[in-house]
Amino acid sequence: MIVTDASQLAVEEEATEEEATAVEYVPIVIAVQTASYGNEFSWEITSSDEVVCSGGPYDSYAVYEVLVCDLDDGYYVLNCIDEFGDGWHGGHVTIDGNQYCGEFNKTNGDLPGALMTKPFNVARSSYPLDIVVETMSYGNEFSWEITSSDLVVCSGGPYEGNAIYDSVGCVIPDGDYTLNCIDSYGDGWHGGSVTIRGH
Repeated sequence: MIVTDASQLAVEEEATEEEATAVEYVPIVIAVQTASYGNEFSWEITSSDEVVCSGGPYDSYAVYEVLVCDLDDGYYVLNCIDEFGDGWHGGHVTIDGNQYCGEFNKTNGDLPGALMTKPFNVARSSYPLDIVVETMSYGNEFSWEITSSDLVVCSGGPYEGNAIYDSVGCVIPDGDYTLNCIDSYGDGWHGGSVTIRGH
């Protein structure tokens, strides 16, 4: 059973002219969310077939912010790699608010189960959201999505229990969004929460 608590979000443009200019130079936010078998999970970002940054392997059911990859505006390819060859089991990489490879499994990809490639473009026109996720018991049942017109623009979970996660890599333009709070077992979050821009 999936229980969804849908809350409306409004991301408003409040930047001053000085702050808006600063956004032009904000680093691209990259986050990695693993599911099971994080030790099989790695990725590369390439430009003109040259690897410009990479990561992995990781722990399972964890969130990582990538701090060593400073991308200029332009076109890139993300290579999602699974060492065992059965995909990422729901894990994904979020780049500038866009989620990639969440559907990667043993039956799909450029090399099914072993490699999925995703082209993407970097153009600094969005704002990073300050998101903090706090779990209580049964964090492994806990997930969330932010949607715009029924399209998922960023998401997270499952997690470990009694833990706090921040910097989950959600960067979105101004607009109206919905937060879906989901519990896979159907008994709620036991006091867990998602905090967005302090709310």
